[in-house]
Amino acid sequence: MAREHASAIASLNGFAAVQGCCLYGQPRLEDALEGLAVRHTYLVPLLMAEGHTNDVLTERALAANANRPRSVELCRPVGCHPALSDVIAAAALGTCRARGWRPSETGLLLIGHGTPRHVRSRDSLRRHGTRIAERQAFAEVGCAFLDDVPSVSDSLHEKSAACTVAVGFFADAGPHGADDVEDLLAGHAPHVAYAGPIGRDPRLAGLILDQVRQADTDALVA
Repeated sequence: MAREHASAIASLNGFAAVQGCCLYGQPRLEDALEGLAVRHTYLVPLLMAEGHTNDVLTERALAANANRPRSVELCRPVGCHPALSDVIAAAALGTCRARGWRPSETGLLLIGHGTPRHVRSRDSLRRHGTRIAERQAFAEVGCAFLDDVPSVSDSLHEKSAACTVAVGFFADAGPHGADDVEDLLAGHAPHVAYAGPIGRDPRLAGLILDQVRQADTDALVA
């Protein structure tokens, strides 16, 4: 999805260059930084949390820029943006409409990866869950993790609402955001509907832009 969001931002013609890149794939982060002939680059991680992967990204970005005459400024992951709560809620409401479910009678379950090996891996998901719950648009709001507690199965069994919309707290429809979540939810159909991974929502391009709005930048790496 980094390429799709980068393309949407590039179409606005607000930056000298817009480039999508990957930590584990092509084009590599280091190659993308080297190929940008600009004075300043704003690096926006298309990640959901300030966890292990964000630490790896930070280390690699600093190492890649160590011998470059140009500067790279790193912002927080897109998943930490407060307005992502609005995007998540909107995605869940859209699924409710498609199913003919009343949100006030429907539970919302946010599903992230999580890991007990990094203390901040769950924080952003929990914050979004709290914000959405405070609005009282859904019957109940919960959080679950693939590699932490509470598990998806335990969270679903604890819910009291007749129906539940699940939203994947993932940057893309990869193995975790698609296959793993869908497999875990399959046994709960038709009372559970999956809205998909939130990272593919086109509204994330606006959140990426918001991360750089206050900076005087010539290029953006998403």
